[in-house]
Amino acid sequence: MNVNVPDRRRHRRHRRRRHRRRERLRDLGRLLLMALVGAVGCAALITGLWVIGRGS
Repeated sequence: MNVNVPDRRRHRRHRRRRHRRRERLRDLGRLLLMALVGAVGCAALITGLWVIGRGS
């Protein structure tokens, strides 16, 4: 029994690490997407204001 427990723990740790990596990648992707959307939105807002200011 004692010999089996460490093996199980090791397997669990490996699985958790994989899951954490996937979560990190997902969070990174979400962050990148949000940053891109924010940058595009800011650019559109700035250009819109610039065009309005230029027009008037």
